[in-house]
Amino acid sequence: MVVIRVYGSIFYTTGQWHGEGKPAEPLTREHIDGWMKRCADAGVRTVLWRANCAGTLTYPSKSAALPGESPLPDPNAGMGVAVVKQGWLESDWQWLGEQCRRFNTLAAAVDAAHAHGLKLMLDFNTFDMVGSWCHKTHWPEGGDRAWDADWWLWSRDGTARLAGIPCYADPAVRRRRVDEIGEAIGHGIDGVVLGFFSHCDGMSGDEPCSFGFNPAVVEQYRQRHGVDPRQGDVDPHRMYALHGEGFTQFVRDASNVVHGAGKKLIVTTRTDGVHGWGNSAAANGLNGDMRDHDLRDGKSKLPLAAGFYLEPENWAREGLVDALMCCAPYADAGLPAIAKLKSKVNIPVHLWRKYTGWKGVISGPMTMQQYRREAQAAQRGDIDGYCLLAMQISHHRCFSPDWAAVYAT
Repeated sequence: MVVIRVYGSIFYTTGQWHGEGKPAEPLTREHIDGWMKRCADAGVRTVLWRANCAGTLTYPSKSAALPGESPLPDPNAGMGVAVVKQGWLESDWQWLGEQCRRFNTLAAAVDAAHAHGLKLMLDFNTFDMVGSWCHKTHWPEGGDRAWDADWWLWSRDGTARLAGIPCYADPAVRRRRVDEIGEAIGHGIDGVVLGFFSHCDGMSGDEPCSFGFNPAVVEQYRQRHGVDPRQGDVDPHRMYALHGEGFTQFVRDASNVVHGAGKKLIVTTRTDGVHGWGNSAAANGLNGDMRDHDLRDGKSKLPLAAGFYLEPENWAREGLVDALMCCAPYADAGLPAIAKLKSKVNIPVHLWRKYTGWKGVISGPMTMQQYRREAQAAQRGDIDGYCLLAMQISHHRCFSPDWAAVYAT
């Protein structure tokens, strides 16, 4: 499998970025067909279509904005503990939206993939909804497509929200997101991958267990443990276990829709059982650091600003998922840890790997030999699939030394 990041592919293919002085050309269905042909020619069997872009989608939806519809962020209107500049130029933002309104890019991708013998699965933006300005306060004209800011994770005192991270313990969030999945299935996709890739870590800070105190979780915590988690010390394991139960219910709801349509569902997980957000404190754990030790033991240190228990054993036992996906950090694939996980769940487990390069040169610390060994592990059956996100960065004006001056103008 390979991941196609739709918005970046549009920018580079049409020449809006790295156009060598030439005017950008409009996006066409032939561009997307060319992406699929190159994938098929390289031996790829499945494309993961990452259609989200800074809180918007690159195809029409009743649940989200297209690029250019909602405003760009106000630097003073961030959510979480820090403001993270999105780095968008207004001209690029508007131009991207214009291309995405030319035709339905998701439907075109499905047609092109199938024409070249590929399957296309939606790489669902489970925790990568960084467009904090796409909510009802900043985008009131969005109507039902605008996001309710109270669906993000709440701070302990209830005054702040962690933008980009939905609270899946909230039934309203589950309904909204499952509707989005059902809508995508209607475009003919072959399945859904609930991905964990996220740009939201920098907004979360490093204070342990400082987000996730949403009303639904607070009430469940009070009923189950007899105390208000907002008062005094809180047990992060208990908090994250409740969030994990909410996420598993989301997986159940999504599974009903996906499998009811005869499609496949893959869900990301971790080999140590806990996922979360925490800026520097969580380090490579946020990217999928492979560890054998199960952190769901009620006593391990959890240096996360927010998090949840993963329940892949339950997902497998209930038949909710067709396979699991484990995201690897740059240095080590953790193949033995994946093998151990597979022995517990007895369903296929795939490895997700990010390849990065700058001007044609692989960025460290991974080497081409390491990538090759992982691909060979998939060939041998040590892992059940290999998914590659390739980000070959071209020399674009946003990366030039005077980028700050560019944004200032």
